[in-house]
Amino acid sequence: MVLVSLSRLLIVGVLWAIAALGLSAQTPAGCKGKVYRSVCLPQGQISFADEVVSFVAGADPATARNAVDPKSALGAPNIVALSLGCDGVLTLRFVNNALVDVKGPDLYVYETGRSVEPTALAISADNQSWIDIGQIEGSTRAVDIAAHVGPEQTFGFVRLTNRSTVCKEPTAGADIDAVAAIGSATRFSLSGAVLFDTGKAVLKRDAERALDDVEKMLLTAGASARIIVEGHTDDIGSEPDNQRLSEARARAIWAYLSGRRGVTQKATVAGYGESRPRRSNDSEEGRAQNRRVDILILPE
Repeated sequence: MVLVSLSRLLIVGVLWAIAALGLSAQTPAGCKGKVYRSVCLPQGQISFADEVVSFVAGADPATARNAVDPKSALGAPNIVALSLGCDGVLTLRFVNNALVDVKGPDLYVYETGRSVEPTALAISADNQSWIDIGQIEGSTRAVDIAAHVGPEQTFGFVRLTNRSTVCKEPTAGADIDAVAAIGSATRFSLSGAVLFDTGKAVLKRDAERALDDVEKMLLTAGASARIIVEGHTDDIGSEPDNQRLSEARARAIWAYLSGRRGVTQKATVAGYGESRPRRSNDSEEGRAQNRRVDILILPE
């Protein structure tokens, strides 16, 4: 009897651990990715926002001690959430992926707590120009962005603003556990220094090694997968020159990849110059991260 009881306790403990990590114990039929609290994410773990851009806590009363870390909203849901507070604003970034429009819901906001509170949602490609998606609460935490965006637009930023007027609890405002892109494009960021000499758009001889992994992904992505190639620079030099350089580098990358055997997809190639920095250009380290070419593989 003791052994049976221990076995039951072990099973219960395992199931609780699975639930705490946000993973369903069983994947529903038809889901080709992973399921987190009944939500199917085709790209699995990389679907979640993974960087805090900014957090402005809401007004008094102050939130509880265990609910004030904005990093609690990153990664997969794990029951530890960030309380926005009244009128609190949280901005998150997708680094390894990008939000895109697919058939059906595109974004899911995991909220915890005793009550699901209204939250204003906005998305952005550059953290400057924002598209207001509307207010989410309750069952509308699964959001379809189709009415607001074009078919090949990609977004790296999500902004959540609490709209609840209930401010008397220690965890006032919406409690954000995780934010996931259901419509998720895989992003490869390639260092400009590895691919090109300074100010040039001709691939280095050893740049092919850096493109091997991208080529493999393209070969398995499917012939109808949509590809976007984006060139980016730091802010050294004039804006027009940086714009031209970013476009030329993006074209050079795709010219190489599309010439490989078996790569049959078509791509949208664009340059954004210095307009979409990943880090501040105030340091060499930041500028190095901004000099890059991003390749996005959109779901079929």
